Amino acid sequence: MVGRKGVLIVGDRPTKQNQPASKRKRLRVILFKHQNKITMEIQNIKQISITDYLQQQGYSPARVQGIHFWYCSPLRNESTPSFKVNTERNQWYDFGTGEHGDIIDLVRTLQHCTMYEAIELLIKIILKIQLIENKEVTLFVQLNW
Repeated sequence: MVGRKGVLIVGDRPTKQNQPASKRKRLRVILFKHQNKITMEIQNIKQISITDYLQQQGYSPARVQGIHFWYCSPLRNESTPSFKVNTERNQWYDFGTGEHGDIIDLVRTLQHCTMYEAIELLIKIILKIQLIENKEVTLFVQLNW
């Protein structure tokens, strides 16, 4: 199924949780530009620093306590910082709403988009490119069988 902006979404198959991680099916994101192919695993995308992403979006920490960066929540208006980022685990938690997650979850929540659209936005940040509608650059999200 082809989604918006040339995103090809191939259905995923469930994996057995008792399989070793190396044998589990991995969702891969493949970016094709002419004949060059760049492959990024979702785990690589999840390593994008949440604090760097927030800085790029115009949010600065109100205070830093070791590995914890405290922000006024980017998800709502507030004056007391209640949005914590654990830089060691690269996870966030909003104490005001109870929402939490990784970089993909944060982008999904901030941008009100799907997981695939969030991945597309993060790839643009990583590769500093813009996806063009004229198929010079096409983003494929597929399951690596």
